[in-house]
Amino acid sequence: MRLYLDTEFVEDGRTIDLISIALVSESGQEFYRQNSQADFRRANEFVVEHVLPQLWPCPRGIAGARHVYGLCADKTCVWRPKRLIRDELHLWVREQTVSPYAGTEGTRGTYEPPEFWGYYADYDWVALCQLFGAMGDLPREWPVYCRDIKQYADDLLGPQSLNLDELVPIAQEHSALADARWNREAHEYLMKFERSFYPVGDRRYSIHAGREVSGAVDQEPQGVRSLEKEVRGYPGGEDTSGEDLQRGGGEVVITPEDYAKALNTEVRYPDG
Repeated sequence: MRLYLDTEFVEDGRTIDLISIALVSESGQEFYRQNSQADFRRANEFVVEHVLPQLWPCPRGIAGARHVYGLCADKTCVWRPKRLIRDELHLWVREQTVSPYAGTEGTRGTYEPPEFWGYYADYDWVALCQLFGAMGDLPREWPVYCRDIKQYADDLLGPQSLNLDELVPIAQEHSALADARWNREAHEYLMKFERSFYPVGDRRYSIHAGREVSGAVDQEPQGVRSLEKEVRGYPGGEDTSGEDLQRGGGEVVITPEDYAKALNTEVRYPDG
């Protein structure tokens, strides 16, 4: 399950102090919280001018910092101390990754591990992880890394990736929730762009495939990872799998069978 992350924070080169955090699932479900323990006195001019004015006020008119001890009486209020943001985030992610049919009579619930995505995501990921403590304190079902849409865009678009915000316009910058929504839209744009290179009906792993993608018009690509380097070596380079490379026009052609063999697993095509 892809989950798109963005945060706003105060940082001084030594610490990252979370201001707000948002995640949007690939199905459009949203999570947004603001940190009542953030030290806004350390905010620089940029944060004061562009970030703080976009924070949501408490519906009851209570200052954000006064929510440090627990939940607001108004359930629509998004201010929380960090410990509650952590607990609510963990529960929300679990809800997104478990099949909605779990527990239904005659069915068995399925689980899809979370796949976190951000845009220039290094600081965002650290800000999220620090809610739980050290890296080893993350929920054990979570990955310990975040995938970056910017890297995906660079590999697909090259220098044109600098214009991604023009290809996918953003409605509001420096708001964690608006930026997380944009991350989802930008990634969907890139996946559709990548899929356009595949013939209809062609099934293989893309240059950024964490999961299998298809060139069929009704099949959306579903993840990213560079396989030409990880599985078969660089085009024209040494065959890291020990088998002969399939070449076409001087490029490595990677089929699902190649990838499955390299990982000592089996090929599972999508239905249809």
